[in-house]
Amino acid sequence: MKTVRPSPAVEKLLINRDGAERVEQSISDPFVRQMVRAGVGLAVMRFMQGEDQGDAAFAASLPREPFDMEFYAKLLSDLFAKRERLEAALRGGPFDEWDSV
Repeated sequence: MKTVRPSPAVEKLLINRDGAERVEQSISDPFVRQMVRAGVGLAVMRFMQGEDQGDAAFAASLPREPFDMEFYAKLLSDLFAKRERLEAALRGGPFDEWDSV
């Protein structure tokens, strides 16, 4: 399978992609690992220009500073590791408990 990568100009905005992969590989819980993989994949896709997206709109959609993928992967891992809170939230439970995540 061919790996699709952002353009070199955009690639410099995505930092620590290898670190994000290490974080993902270190997660023992299959659910958390899959959710982190999906979140990281979605973030990378946001750095790809859509066929129907003009250059100006694409440039405006990108962050102004580098986006640390390892930091993001760790954040997602911490969030999805709180499975009880996540399940309660998905059932419509209160969100005030998320303040202490």
